[in-house]
Amino acid sequence: MPLLILLYASWQYWRITDTIDIANLYSFATNGILHVRLVLAISGLLLSCGALSIIICAVLLCTLSARHSRASVEQLISRFTLCQRRLPYLMVGEMMLCGLAVVSLLASEILWVMARHQIHAVEIKALFGSVIIIVIIIALLGKSISTLNKSLQFFQPTESILLGENISEQQAPVFWQWIRQIAHNAHLTVPDNIVVGLFDSFFVTANAVQLNDGERLTGNTLHFPLTYASLLSKEENAAIIGHELGHFTGDDTQYSLRFIPIYDSINRSLVALADNSMAGSFLNNLVLHPALDMGRWFLECFHESVNHWNRQRELAADRAGANSASVQDFSSALLRIIALTEPVNEHLDALVNRRVRAENWVSSLHDFIAQRGALYVRAGIDREIAHPMDSHPVTRERIAALGVALDETLISRASRPISKKDYEVVERLFDTSEPALYHTLSRAITERQRQALQADASQGLERLDLWIIQKSAPILFWGGWLLIAMSLILSIPGLVLQRWNWLFYGIAMLFFGVVFTWQAKRQKRRACQPVFSLTAQSIESIYLPQPLMLCDITAFDLQGESSSLMLVLYVREGYHPDISLTTKQSMPAIRFNDAIRAMQIYDVNALWLKSGNERVKMTPEKLIEWIRQYLTSDRARQHLQDYT
Repeated sequence: MPLLILLYASWQYWRITDTIDIANLYSFATNGILHVRLVLAISGLLLSCGALSIIICAVLLCTLSARHSRASVEQLISRFTLCQRRLPYLMVGEMMLCGLAVVSLLASEILWVMARHQIHAVEIKALFGSVIIIVIIIALLGKSISTLNKSLQFFQPTESILLGENISEQQAPVFWQWIRQIAHNAHLTVPDNIVVGLFDSFFVTANAVQLNDGERLTGNTLHFPLTYASLLSKEENAAIIGHELGHFTGDDTQYSLRFIPIYDSINRSLVALADNSMAGSFLNNLVLHPALDMGRWFLECFHESVNHWNRQRELAADRAGANSASVQDFSSALLRIIALTEPVNEHLDALVNRRVRAENWVSSLHDFIAQRGALYVRAGIDREIAHPMDSHPVTRERIAALGVALDETLISRASRPISKKDYEVVERLFDTSEPALYHTLSRAITERQRQALQADASQGLERLDLWIIQKSAPILFWGGWLLIAMSLILSIPGLVLQRWNWLFYGIAMLFFGVVFTWQAKRQKRRACQPVFSLTAQSIESIYLPQPLMLCDITAFDLQGESSSLMLVLYVREGYHPDISLTTKQSMPAIRFNDAIRAMQIYDVNALWLKSGNERVKMTPEKLIEWIRQYLTSDRARQHLQDYT
């Protein structure tokens, strides 16, 4: 983009200098507007050169930094941090310089048109178009920079939120003693905190952690999932814990503490920018895309180095895990965790949504998976373990790096059925506190889910009447009647005098006049009552034979361009409205598309919400927010019935 602007600015500069009177170059009276155009062209040249220089600097900075980052983890962290601090300024600078360069060049072209003695109609249109584009670009510059600043706020790492209990050494001394023994055997660091939970797998973090009860933990934190732990042997648990504690050793601590959170936050920032760019107009994309491409280039430069050091640190942690037990125990644990992920998540989802009820969730999970018999671990050989804060190499590569043969002996060991003995081993680690701990976690999760449902159910109770009010109706009405009047003025003399071209134009005007007045009448009729209303249980409309219940809607989407948006409500199988009633009127505002099984509401870009005597324009973003809130509230009220 800056290169294209630079080429255009050079061409514009050549046009001006080729026209200007060189003998009186510095005489403003002689050359007049040409001097102003020359200044604007030079400004466009300098600004586009500045934008191009910024991009060249960004490319050099990222390329050289990425090359040095392959030397060591310290170099990766320092070089990435350097680029991360400079990137926002480079992105904003490139956007500003490109936008101002375009404004300068357009202003120069406007002056060129104004300076001409005879201005044609096409040039007048181009003049007004250029002025409008300048205003739009200036407005979009401000909007895009504001969007960029908001998105780049995510460059700061955020605290992890965990659902679990912080277990102190006083609460579970046997458990803590076991953790200390694992760390001592493999020369690892003992964690500062241990959070016992039911969701996610084993993981560690060196960043601040916010628990669901409001407690904030700092330092090194180990997450110990009772769900997975009760399904592994004691040795397999020790191997996995040793792997996680291995991340607190050496360079890995700084990598986990300083690099991973910032790297992830930049990824989230660029995703947010990309979402805003996709939802914007063409000119908005034109302003924002070069900066977004710069951010993508930055991450692509470091992608290879990040993957390399991720692999190295995971393999080093794998060796620490193997040293905590044995390579066979660690390899078996990897295969079992991947095989258990799907059934564990399935049963936990059933417990959370009250499809299954149990006081002791871990015991219930154990019984559920025990019924499945032997685990199928072969499917996980070429997969990686899901991790909430990191990525891993595939399991086959990790096992091979430990020198373990992926043979039938290992497969048989990893695929063994769930044993009650493993559950009892974990139970003894927590001594007498274990049953109470399981029940406490179960009650805490259930209560948290109930409170969240209550909060959602309390929303979406008010009836919202949404109207389609198009301000073009009066223009269409009077314009239509004007065309009809002009058609009579042309048609009657044309028919009498046999001027057939007059008659042809008159008939054409009559046709368009009738179309305009019919469209105006249609818009006025639609504006007399709401096109649809959102209630706590349904969507009601004069175009629907019966209310569309919210529970029948499975998903929704907003489609079309900004000038003609359509709300698509996908309905469940078996829902069949009376098509004859929904299509009685020509081109109704709401139609049912049986091919995609969806209700389609047209012209939602012209929706207004009436509040008392005031009308509030409903933006697409606000409409999506309301639809989502009412659907969520309806589902929450249904789920709450299971908690009574």
